[in-house]
Amino acid sequence: MTLKEIYYAARPMAAHRAREEFRVPPAISFIAAAVVSVIGGVACGFEMWILAGFRPDNSGGTLIFVFGSCAMSILSLVLGFVWKNRAVLYGLNSFTFLTVLLLLLSIVKTKFG
Repeated sequence: MTLKEIYYAARPMAAHRAREEFRVPPAISFIAAAVVSVIGGVACGFEMWILAGFRPDNSGGTLIFVFGSCAMSILSLVLGFVWKNRAVLYGLNSFTFLTVLLLLLSIVKTKFG
């Protein structure tokens, strides 16, 4: 560990004052993007579900997850062109991965169980 790293560890704002780049660990970026993905995916999916004319008495809620995962995939695609952070890209697609996994599990359970 260099003297500069020790100084920045002791005084975290010193790097910011020296106009050095502040690096966020990729795991933190992934977790934050995944949380935004789940909350935003459910909110966008629910809004799209209502705008499509569905109600709880005439449709299942599975479409909420499908619409939400489509919205988060489009958001991550657009953000991927602007910001080249892979952790954020994977985090935003985590809701899509979870939705596909749950859909596959429900198909397997319905067919074989």
